[in-house]
Amino acid sequence: MQCFHPLAGRTIERDPATGLLFVRCGECATASALFEYPTAAPWVRRFQTVAIASFAFLALAVVGAIFGITVGFASAVPGFVAQASTARVVELFDEGGGLLEPVVGYERVQDTIADSVWLASDAGKSAMRAARSDARPLLVLTGFCLLGTLAIAPFVLAAGLVCMRRTMVTRVCVCGGLPLISGLTVLLDPNRVWQPAVFWSSPQTWHTWVTFHNSPFFLGVVVAWFAFLGIVGGIVGPAFVARFFRFVLPPRDRRLVAWLWHWRGKPVPLD
Repeated sequence: MQCFHPLAGRTIERDPATGLLFVRCGECATASALFEYPTAAPWVRRFQTVAIASFAFLALAVVGAIFGITVGFASAVPGFVAQASTARVVELFDEGGGLLEPVVGYERVQDTIADSVWLASDAGKSAMRAARSDARPLLVLTGFCLLGTLAIAPFVLAAGLVCMRRTMVTRVCVCGGLPLISGLTVLLDPNRVWQPAVFWSSPQTWHTWVTFHNSPFFLGVVVAWFAFLGIVGGIVGPAFVARFFRFVLPPRDRRLVAWLWHWRGKPVPLD
């Protein structure tokens, strides 16, 4: 420690008064103490292995949670919103003087046979577009988006934290791309009612007709909202988590999570 001369190969001695081990430098004769017991290096390596494994598990859990939540909401929301928008299409059909033909075994108005000729006309197409912006489906859609925000927000923040050592562009692509991929799997699912093969093989009621034509639009809105949340989480996630720990931890304990600042090239705040 005095002259930085290497001590490898020097004779190990024991101080008779204290019993401590030391070696004496061959250049400056300075005594340098040694540890008689094994160092903590093996335990540090074990801890690093556990930390890496835990971080990898966290990354997989976050990806699975974002994928599952997005698929769940993307699968459920279009049907509920289409059911709300069907009432508006039926109302416009009634206002035009149309007659509803019931389906045996069904009692709801939206489960009556749809007038495909009217729906193919300009009036029907206009009614289908108007049903997307009606207050009832928009209210249902807004409620599901708010509920989805509460469900997915912690995981998009965690995704931004997992990708903290990557560039912002990478974080945005990863956190925003996961919901897009999830929504694409729902959109391409052949068992969905908005798929042509499923639609033409089922009774063409008002509800199935509106679901077939408007569900992809509602699905796109939900997935776009989740992708936006993912992008926001990827951008502000690391800073948000660091600010949270800065609020809950006193300065002397912030060293426990100092990597939140070091990985972003910032000093640990001491105030």
